Amino acid sequence: MVVPEPAAVLNNPLRTVLWQRIVSPGSEWCALEREPDGWQLQGIVLAEAASAPVLVQYVVALGADWSTRAVQIVMRSGAVAELRALKITVDFEQRWQTERKPTPDPATPPDDLEALHGLIDVDLGFSPVTNTLPIRRLDPAIGGAVDVVAAWVRFPELTIGPLPQRYIRLAERRYRYESAGGAFVAEIEVDDLGLATTYEGGWQRIAASPDH
Repeated sequence: MVVPEPAAVLNNPLRTVLWQRIVSPGSEWCALEREPDGWQLQGIVLAEAASAPVLVQYVVALGADWSTRAVQIVMRSGAVAELRALKITVDFEQRWQTERKPTPDPATPPDDLEALHGLIDVDLGFSPVTNTLPIRRLDPAIGGAVDVVAAWVRFPELTIGPLPQRYIRLAERRYRYESAGGAFVAEIEVDDLGLATTYEGGWQRIAASPDH
């Protein structure tokens, strides 16, 4: 599966959504598309970090089972003219590889890719969109819980590391999300496609396209 560059032309999205941040400035446009060999999510995030405006564009390519196959992130922060880019690829043995532009300073610690080996889900720290992945992939019964470890892309650093998570299904479209052993907890409500409509303390959906 080849991941396209961010802001690629949409083919026939199943749904586009607009989220607004609840506790800090920011918004996100996102599209979910069905691909011949899986799924694709792409979006544009407007946010702030350390009082600087940030623009993030991303594409997440997924297998038919919602497993992560590739991620492309491009970010511009403040008045910096140069874009920062992170490309992630995951092979069929679930080995993760990263590529960055510009090339990191040699003094910067490298990504601990061995810690990501075997992981299936990516978690974009600047967006609610990747909660959809384990929700769709695992689909726990109401009252049931599933534990996963996601490859967490931190924001705004764009560093990546493992993050233990738990999803408890409270109702048909409502989940309790926990990460880092319960250090962070939020309730998430989703639509019929598994896209967040409300992320407690984080995001609120304010618009969505009609169903196709």
